[in-house]
Amino acid sequence: MSKYKNGKVVIDGIKFDSGAEGERYKILKAKEKAGLIKNLELQKTYPLLVNGLKICDYRADFVYEVGGKTVVEDVKGQLHDVFKLKYKLMYACHGIILLITKALYRTMNKVKYIVGFEQNSDGLVLPKTPKAKGKKGK
Repeated sequence: MSKYKNGKVVIDGIKFDSGAEGERYKILKAKEKAGLIKNLELQKTYPLLVNGLKICDYRADFVYEVGGKTVVEDVKGQLHDVFKLKYKLMYACHGIILLITKALYRTMNKVKYIVGFEQNSDGLVLPKTPKAKGKKGK
């Protein structure tokens, strides 16, 4: 078990941090095979630098292309404070707005099953860019 109580799983010889992340991988692999997405990458790392100082790294669960646009996706069960900060830093440092995917579960006979996924339903928003202050005319 990890610190967030999610069990690691292995699919296609690849270790994933959670069952939800592994299930999302299967969906994305099927989409890539069908030609709906391309260039699927796992665990791509982005350095987060502020004024030339490395603050930390952000490691994306998945990066892929759809219609010529790059999507950086993270599968989350809960949004912890460190992730919220990295979400903002990814936008500030790279201009990337992360796609956040959450698994939807149903319990049957005391066993949880993933029945689907939802995206960007968490209400996480980026801060607005401050307006430049100008001098008032006399």
